[in-house]
Parts: sequence; structure tokens; C-alpha cells
Amino acid sequence: MNLPLKNVKVLDLSSVLAGPYCSLHLGDYGATVTKIESPQGDLLRKLGGRSKSGMLSPQFMNINRNKKSLCIDLKNPQSDEIIKKLISTHDVLLTNMRDNALKKLHLDYNSVEKIRKDIIYCHIVGFGSKGKYSSLPAYDNIIQGASGFSDLFKRRDNSPGFVPLGITDRISGLTAFNSILLSIIQRNISNEGQYIEVPMYEIASTFILTEHIGDMFFKNSSGKTGDLRVLNPSTKPIPTKNGYICVSANTDKQAFAFFDAIDRPKLKNNKKFDSVTARYENLEDFTKIRTTSLTSKTTEEWMAIFLDKDIPAMPVNSFEDLIYDEQLNSSDIFEEMDHPIEGKINTIKQPVSFSKTKLSYKSLAPSLGEDYMSILQEIGFKKSEIHKLIKSKCIHPPKK
Repeated sequence: MNLPLKNVKVLDLSSVLAGPYCSLHLGDYGATVTKIESPQGDLLRKLGGRSKSGMLSPQFMNINRNKKSLCIDLKNPQSDEIIKKLISTHDVLLTNMRDNALKKLHLDYNSVEKIRKDIIYCHIVGFGSKGKYSSLPAYDNIIQGASGFSDLFKRRDNSPGFVPLGITDRISGLTAFNSILLSIIQRNISNEGQYIEVPMYEIASTFILTEHIGDMFFKNSSGKTGDLRVLNPSTKPIPTKNGYICVSANTDKQAFAFFDAIDRPKLKNNKKFDSVTARYENLEDFTKIRTTSLTSKTTEEWMAIFLDKDIPAMPVNSFEDLIYDEQLNSSDIFEEMDHPIEGKINTIKQPVSFSKTKLSYKSLAPSLGEDYMSILQEIGFKKSEIHKLIKSKCIHPPKK
């Protein structure tokens, strides 16, 4: 199987979501990912939902496939030799540990670079190293609140909230993935590794501000921020006779077709709605028309009408709807597999397709410490030495 990252080896010292979400993509595209876990295991093993074993939650399994697990006590002095050998044989080191912890363990970039000069070292942090927040701990909800995600809810609903999804973790994980790919390309040119800092707060803030900076993009402006189209309290799924529907009529062609669909064609000649600019300036009135005009028909009836008029629209799906959705199943997003511990599982595959590169699973998410023997033997340890490491509680094999 000739996957694009087949010759890349990643030492993954990250946990929970942002880092593992990055290494998920690296592993799916062919990289060999060695996941380092503490004796307690990655928190997401337990935090990401129920499982038969109690240590392989659905979330954990979905973002930790195609990885090998080594359970090691990094505070044990005997771990030093193991980690040094792993660093020397891996192209990329990925971590979201805090600076102080990395320095205590001699796993900071300066220490690691001395072991392997051309290492690509990717450090996902809560806050960038140049600012006063640099030493603060962070999780997704902390970053959402600090970066403006919560303000989106406050502006729309008069009360701050959280996106009920680890969205800043995932954005940061994808940014780390892209940054590592670029560094691999750069190393192929220069033969040099480098340090990559991936700051969640700065990434999330730029994500928000590129859409919502508003007038403050211009110097000496009124200072009004936020995109009124999406911050309007009425900009939500629209109620129908039997449920909800999402409709987007942004262009003149779409808006005029919508007016025809709701049997109000005269609105096309109304100065408040006859152009993109006019509708934006009269957003409140335009939104009110959209949100109060669809209760006379069912979602299915409106979908047929909007499809006929080429107006972008979709029903509001539940999580359960997605599992049985015809489009997703036609796209082969789901694959039923047999797990030796958890039984039959619904794996969620990469949605991207390539004409010549075929993605497939090398392995399901590992049990804690499952691959200790093969990993340690590959870097030169004999079985007798490995048993001594287990006896000293440096290495923790999987529980039987």
C-alpha cells in the first residue's frame, strides 16, 4: 500500500484531542505512529464515552486508529534510554505537554534536537510563547471562551455559550497536521528539521476574526465588529409544518427564486430586497420573511420545491439520522468492523477520496500498552531486557 507518508515515523506524546486528532491524519495517510501513554492511559480512553472495557471509548477509538501504544512511566529513570532511542529513530515528535513538564523530562526541543538534529518537533500549546498567557493551562472550552467563540452566542442569544464540540482542539489538530506536512516538504529540500509551535488561542482567535473583525479591519473606523448575517438571532434553522429546514438564499437568483417559492414574487421588485446590498442593509426584515414563511408545508414538501428551484436547502438531521443517511453511506463514510474486545463497531473513515491513493486501516485503536514488545524490540531491546523493564515498572504491558 503506497500511502504518501509511508516512510514517516511519528513519536506521539500527546493526549486527549488536539494532538491525537493531528496524529490520526498522519496515521491514516501512512505514517507509523508510536503513541506514548502514561500508566493511567490517555484521558480520552475513559472520558470519550462508554465502552465494554472501560478503556476504549468511542471517541478514543475514532481518533487513535492506525497507532501503536507504548505505556511507559516517563518519571522512571530507566525510561531515558528508551525515549532517546525512540527519538533517534523517528522523524516527527508531536506533543501537547506543557513546557515545564517537557523540560523536567528532558523532552523540550533543545534536548530532543541534540539527539536527532533533523527532528520535526511539533508542540501544540494553549497560548503562544510570546505573550503573558504562555504558561497557562488550557482545554477546548477555555480557548472557546477566550477566543471569541463564546461571544458568538452572547451576541446572538444574549448569553455566552460553548460550541458543543471540541472545535478548537480539532482546528488546532488540523493546523498541526498541515504544519508537519509543510515541515516534511521543507526538510526534503534543506535536510533540516525545525520547531513548530501551534498555539490554540491564537489559531482560534484568527479563525473567529477573519469572519467577524468587521469595521475594525480598517484603521480609524467606527469599531463595529461581527457579521450580522450569522449573528442575527433569527439566523437559525427555519420551522416547517413538521420540523426544521436550513435555507440559504444569498445571491439575487436564489433570493428571487425563494420569493417565488413562498408565493411572494412582488418582493423581487421591493427596493429593500432587490439586491445583495439591499438585503444586507435590511437584514432584519429579510430574515423575518424567511423564518415566518415555511410553516404551511412540511420539510419534505419544501425540499422538493427548493430542489426544483435550485435553492440551497437541507433538513436538520439528528446524530442518529447521520448514521443512516443515504449520502454518507453512499460515500462509504462508515465501516463496520469486529474489535477483539469491544465487538462490532462503526468506524468513521476519512471523507476525502483520491483517484490513485486508497486509504485503509492498518489497525484499530490499541489497548493501553498493546504494542510494547514490537516497539521495544524494533529499537534494539532484547526480551530479557524488556522483562526487566516491566519488573521495574518502567514499562507497563496491557492488562489481561
